[in-house]
Amino acid sequence: MQLTTWLQLVLGRPFRRAGHRTALVAAGLPLHLAVVPLWLWLLGTMAASVRVPGAVAVTPLPVLLTLVVIPLLTVGQRRRYRALVGKDLPRPAVPWPGRNWKSAVRRLTGRALWRQVCYHAVAGPLLAVLDLAVLAVWAAALVAASIYVWIWALPPQWRITDLGYTTQAAYITAGGLALLFLGPRLTGALVRLETRAAEVLLGPSRTEKLARRVADLAESRAGVLDAADAERRRIERDLRK
Repeated sequence: MQLTTWLQLVLGRPFRRAGHRTALVAAGLPLHLAVVPLWLWLLGTMAASVRVPGAVAVTPLPVLLTLVVIPLLTVGQRRRYRALVGKDLPRPAVPWPGRNWKSAVRRLTGRALWRQVCYHAVAGPLLAVLDLAVLAVWAAALVAASIYVWIWALPPQWRITDLGYTTQAAYITAGGLALLFLGPRLTGALVRLETRAAEVLLGPSRTEKLARRVADLAESRAGVLDAADAERRRIERDLRK
């Protein structure tokens, strides 16, 4: 019984929540690559503007589309974390609420929006490369670990003519099993990295966190003072009776 429990801990522990984390990585890949076509378009128009003067007028379009798409991608990232790992990313404070043009200009020049741009346009493509690498490790591990299944799916004549396949397949299977145990650790490390990047760039800044903390402390202090004042008045009323 103890041996079975130990085997479950050793063999099963790396795979706990590995499915949810791998799904999080797979779902993040298209979101991380969403801005890449816009930036390629921007680079193409900038290169074309050197040769064709009329192409300069088209150059701002990718930037404008990027600014339009960025909030939608942020919503997608929040839903991805909430649906797959049950984590709610903290939201930054909304500066200058309103629908007039002054509020819109201030939001466009605010740090919150440009931190989101840094995440989706800079960190996103880099994380997409890591997403592809981790998914490739999982794919290679599954294919290598099940190499005997693929071999026996081949015609029998091939197995007869190449009798040395068993030794090669054994090495490939061992490598696949090693990758299977490495996959959850790589996935977990990548999820922690992506979560940290999302919290820093998509969440509130350090200044906003401190401001919220001060506001919460001031509110709790005011509540304590109100409760103490109410208790004092109650005691005074009891003494007068």
